[in-house]
Parts: sequence; structure tokens; C-alpha cells
Amino acid sequence: MGLTTPVAEIIDTRPIGHLQIVIAAVGALALLCEGFDLQIMAYVMPRIVHEWGIQPARQGTILSAGYSGMLIGFLLLAPLASRVGAKRLVVWCLLAMGALNLATLLATDAQMLVAFRIAVGLTLGGVVPPTLALVAEIFPARHRSALIAMLYLGTTSGIMIAGAVAWAMLPHYGWRGAMVVGGLMPVVAALAVAAVWFESPYWLLSRGASGSARVMEILARLYPGAPVNGVVIAGAQRELRAGGVVNLFAERRLVGTLMLWLALSFNAVVYFFVLSWMPLILVKIGATQQNAIFASTLANLGGIAAIATGYLMDRFGRSRVVIGYFFAGALFVPLVGVLLSPTVIVIAPAAFCLGYCVSGLQKGVSALAVEFYPPVLRSTGLGWVLGIGRSGAILGPMVPGFLMQSGWGPQQVFFLMALPLALGAISIAFMQVWYQKPLSPERVQLDALL
Repeated sequence: MGLTTPVAEIIDTRPIGHLQIVIAAVGALALLCEGFDLQIMAYVMPRIVHEWGIQPARQGTILSAGYSGMLIGFLLLAPLASRVGAKRLVVWCLLAMGALNLATLLATDAQMLVAFRIAVGLTLGGVVPPTLALVAEIFPARHRSALIAMLYLGTTSGIMIAGAVAWAMLPHYGWRGAMVVGGLMPVVAALAVAAVWFESPYWLLSRGASGSARVMEILARLYPGAPVNGVVIAGAQRELRAGGVVNLFAERRLVGTLMLWLALSFNAVVYFFVLSWMPLILVKIGATQQNAIFASTLANLGGIAAIATGYLMDRFGRSRVVIGYFFAGALFVPLVGVLLSPTVIVIAPAAFCLGYCVSGLQKGVSALAVEFYPPVLRSTGLGWVLGIGRSGAILGPMVPGFLMQSGWGPQQVFFLMALPLALGAISIAFMQVWYQKPLSPERVQLDALL
């Protein structure tokens, strides 16, 4: 019998090559579209409010609509990667996202805008998890946390680009001009994915002998100076048949799955509250719209700095770093409330630190999920972690709208937001303690997670 080598063993023992870096850069470009879409509505909302006269509670509904669509997309579309292939799914969803953002120009009232935002959010559910899962597959395990942080730099960059586009477009072309940019960017990203990426090696290996031959071709492209001898296999063959949602709870994954869901949900409440309401709150307390956009963009610089999260997780322990970020964020979010001011220089330092924590947690919890699930479950597992996490994304923009309409002040809302971050820390700490218990011999060890 000829030599057989698991694909993960080949990737883990080889250095990172130029093609892997290019593939990761295209993955960051795909996530850049997510970041732009997450933030652009918050930046253009004051103009829409002025044009249509929308009440605060309705504003929260519009801001949450895209996140509602993302939740559905993460739960329903991400698992399709195991059937149609991650690359194909990402290309289709990026093209659909671009078309729907352009169609948003036809909206004439809040109800139509909510419908378009839900549809656009749905397509993002088929972009983010497959992108993270596929790119993670072709990088060595020892660098995966840093890789996830690098990919999420695309999301943070997209958020900041949304601020720059809003700044430039709103005075001259209104909110519809900004949405034109939001429609063109995903199309460009889809073309880049189609040109550069190849399909998931694990998905190809599940296709039979022809898939194995294609994986050999992929490895030859990744490592042109170090040919692979023998037949490449997936490794644990039983995993190829275990891609369903029910398997997220099998083989002692139940507790980890639930804790990851809770942790990302708690962080998303704060993360999307800051993204959605920071510009509106600053305008409410007296800042100009341009200064509010500028201050919010400065806060997002913390998300750029949070690229260090992956390195820290690989260096000091993945769960330990995530727990520390949760507790730090729980301190900074009420501090931002104390320092709320229309003067940018007053609020910017604390907002930067809060942005670092909540953006770092988005990266960190996703990295935990990538390591927690086996390759065949990664897109499904990430999709459900991010999807359930979007329940917090819905509450984050919506609940503050109702609270402030009921008489709460912005400062009180910021104080309340410390609670979800403290609960997130408890969730990951419980997960860490649980998986320090002895595992059965047939269960794959989770030491890398801890």
C-alpha cells in the first residue's frame, strides 16, 4: 500500500508561502465588505432620519435589520459550504450582496429599507464563516489565532472605510451615494475570490479520488519547492460524514458550543451598540455629524490595534487572553459613558480602548471556534457561533433605542453595557475549566484551545 499523508500534517509542517498570504489578503477583502456594511447604516442614519422623520425606536429597528438577516444567514447559509463548497458559496453571496445594496437605492420609506437590510444581512451569513474556515484550513495550526485576527482586520478596515465614504459622500450625494459604494465593493471582492482562491481541501477530499488529485494540485501550488509524495487524505475519515448541525453537540462539544454562543452574544450586544449608536449619541449631545463620524472612526482604530489579539492568544493561551479582554472591556464601557462629550479629544482615548477590547473579542472568540471544531465542521460551527452571536447584535442596537425613548440617558446605557461583557468572561472561564477535565481516550484533545 502506498504512502498516505493527512493534509493537515502537510500544512502544519510547512512554512507559510506567498500564495497563502495572497489568499488570506483576499479573505480580508471579503470581510472588508462585511465591515463596511456593518457600519455604513449607522453613519448615514442621521441623514435618513432628517429625510424621513423616523422615531428612535424605529431607528433601532433599521439598525438591527441587517443583523437579523445575518443571524438567519449564518444559521442557514454557512452550513451549505459543506455541500456546494466554501469558495462557490462566498462568490455567490458577495455578488448577491452587491446587487442588494444597489437595490437599496430604490427604498422610499423605513419599511422598504428594513426589508433590504435584512436581505443584505442574509448574504453576509454566506460570506464570513466560509471565508474564515477556508483560509484557516490552509494555514498551520500554530498561527491560526493570529490569522483570524489578521482576517478580521478586513472587517475593521471596512468599518473605517465606511466612515471615510460617509464623510465624503453625504455632503454631496446623500446616503444613496454611500450605498452605491457599498454595492460595488462586494462585486470587486467576488471577482478576487473567483480568481485567487481554490476550494477547501477537506471538501475536495470528500468528493472521492478526483478530489484527492485536485488537492495534490493545490498543494503543489502552495509548496512548489517541496513536492508531496504519496496519497493525501483528510485524516480522520469519519469526520467527512459529520458535517451536520447535530454534530456541533457530539463528542463532548455541547458545553463548548453553548459557551461560545453565549460569549459572542454577550460581546455582540456591546460591539454592535458601539458601532450603531456612537455617532447618533454624539450628535444627540451636541456634536456635529462630521465630528461624530470622526470620533466613531477614531474609536474603530482600536479595532485595528486589536490585530495583536491573535499573537497574544498564540503566545499566552487562547482562553486566558479572551477572558482578560472581557474584563477589560467591562471597565472601559462605563468609562466611555462617564466621558461622553461632543469634543472628540475628550472621549477618543477611552473609546479607542473599548474598541480594542470588543473588536479583539470578536476576533478572539472566532479563533476559539476555529480551533474547537474539526475542519469539516468549521463553516457550520462558525456559522452557528456567529449566527447565535448575532442575537446580541440585534439587541445591541434595538434595546438602547427603546431605553432612550423611555427616558434613559446615554450615560446610563453605557453603564448597563458593562454587564454583558462580565457575563462573557464567565462563559469562557467556565468553558476553560470544563475542558480541563480528563477526556475519554477516543476524544480528540482540546489542549490547544486552553
